[in-house]
Amino acid sequence: MHRVIIWVLLLGWFQLVQADVLKVGMENLDYSPYYTPVGGGQTEGVAVQILQKFAADNGHTLVIEALPVARLLPSFLSGAVDFKFPDNAYWASDAKAGKHVQYSAPVLPSTDGVLVVPDKAGKTNLKTLGVVRGFSPWVYMDAVKANELSLKETSNLDSLIKQAVAGRVDGAYANVAVVSNSLGQMGMANQLVFDASLPHSAASFSLSTITKTDVLNQFNEFLKINSDWIAQLIADNGIQ
Repeated sequence: MHRVIIWVLLLGWFQLVQADVLKVGMENLDYSPYYTPVGGGQTEGVAVQILQKFAADNGHTLVIEALPVARLLPSFLSGAVDFKFPDNAYWASDAKAGKHVQYSAPVLPSTDGVLVVPDKAGKTNLKTLGVVRGFSPWVYMDAVKANELSLKETSNLDSLIKQAVAGRVDGAYANVAVVSNSLGQMGMANQLVFDASLPHSAASFSLSTITKTDVLNQFNEFLKINSDWIAQLIADNGIQ
């Protein structure tokens, strides 16, 4: 009996010392369904649901720091936040050089592609491509440089969507799930569809850290154990 009590006490102590405050930096922008600030210092979205469940299941305290895009990477590299989401080993590789950034297994898929009005899907003659200002459609930049395709920038995603629906551009290049979500919020569901026949970019969003690799390993185990639940979240929110 004494051994059992001692073991329980030791187990409780071990869990206590393993608990941590996880400061995760995210972009302070509406990128729903992945993540979006909702006021009062709160952030919502599929990524937040996953991180909240991970923290709760493992006794951690989750703190999400919603930062301007330009400040997020410097804050992560300086240690002001412990983790960055989303991240990918191919992003900002020069800035990360020598920092020993570690990445989790893929958390959420991400597809950037061209969305067109439904009757043009599969047969789009792409001459003018709409993008949000500051966003570079890398898979089309060779065509842009060769003057085979012109880019038309808009100030925000809603404006881009309206331009594409109205036919002022042949297609809108953005994250497919984010555009689909915005269409629903704007009362324009299904007025644009992803044209998979056109060049697009498929990647994945991971969680990254420089210092808390033990927590990152724990998070990878969480992803395995909860793969079915995460897959259902992805399906329910139209992420692809």
